[in-house]
Order: sequence, then structure tokens, then C-alpha cells
Amino acid sequence: IYTLSLHDALPILVFEVTTSGGRVRLAGGDWSARLATTGPASAPTPLPEGTAVRVTAIDGAVAVVVPLPRP
Repeated sequence: IYTLSLHDALPILVFEVTTSGGRVRLAGGDWSARLATTGPASAPTPLPEGTAVRVTAIDGAVAVVVPLPRP
């Protein structure tokens, strides 16, 4: 069994991702992903391609991500 730790992964680049879905490049492959929500009434805006993100959770085969702060 191969196990990959995705929590607190190094920043990764994303293809457009929304709260309903998208794709990220992680560990040499493309993964299904979605934005983490910050509350029921305040969903984040879509992240454009090239945004650096952090994986905060894995939900089945989907990486849940948040954008990293810009320097």
C-alpha cells in the first residue's frame, strides 16, 4: 500500500478551482480538488490557474485546498 501525506503539503499550483470542484497538480499528478469553505454564507471566490495553495484536508479522493497568502 502506497501512502502519500498531502496535509500541509508544499505549495502547489492549481488549475481553476471552486467550492464545487477543479484540479490541482500535486506529487507529480493531477488530482480532483475543491476550495475549503469558511462558513455557510461566505464561500471563497474561484482560484485562477497558477494560484499557490495548501492542502487542508482530503475528502475521499478530493484534495480540499485554501490559497496561500501572497508575499
